[in-house]
Amino acid sequence: SELSMAGDIVYYTLPRERKYHELALDLYDQIDRRSGDRIYLLQSDAEIGLVTNKSNLDLIEDKVDEKDIKHIERNAAMVVMDSPEEILEANGILSYLTEKIIGNGIGVLEMFSTYTETVFLVREEQSTQLYSTLRGLINQNSDQS
Repeated sequence: SELSMAGDIVYYTLPRERKYHELALDLYDQIDRRSGDRIYLLQSDAEIGLVTNKSNLDLIEDKVDEKDIKHIERNAAMVVMDSPEEILEANGILSYLTEKIIGNGIGVLEMFSTYTETVFLVREEQSTQLYSTLRGLINQNSDQS
């Protein structure tokens, strides 16, 4: 697995409404991925989470009704773990990772994953500790291979 880390992340929690889906789609077109900007759209039955770089706040704040904001986490960072497809064969891998992370006293604000990418969202002051914890687990696994 490969790790990357980004600071200056903001995490909005909004009601799950069509206008905020449309906002996320607009953001996908507007952000500058070449400079490392990211945007993630998370959703549950009742809420939408928007995760992006603080540099994109001006693209969001004017388009979000203040009364709709359920929560904003402004001092977040993310650690992204890109893994080979074989990770899918490791039953319980997410449980194992979260157990080790929490065991090291790191509070995870959000965790989400796709096929081979797992993203951990934490407060900025814990990002280096999270990165080191995950790097240690990856190195430990590499040594055992």
